[in-house]
Amino acid sequence: MNLSHNSFLGMWLVAHNRCWSAGRLARRGLQHHECCILCDQEEETIDKLMLACIFAQIWFSLLCLVSLQSLCPQPNETSFEWWANAVESF
Repeated sequence: MNLSHNSFLGMWLVAHNRCWSAGRLARRGLQHHECCILCDQEEETIDKLMLACIFAQIWFSLLCLVSLQSLCPQPNETSFEWWANAVESF
């Protein structure tokens, strides 16, 4: 698999809520951290991990480097909505 296939698979997992976040692990009765494993501040969800976590804010820094900060995730968007809007912008 090349990078584009991996990217597609990753976004498919996000869009269909198939990533193994704490909420999904809990629904299956598996051990998990109650809070975000990166920042340990809030409940871990895929949207939190991808967009809202302070450690996920690297998106803004990377997009600013290439003058594309308008593509940054908005607070009211889900991960999939952000991805779809960014793709439409191109």
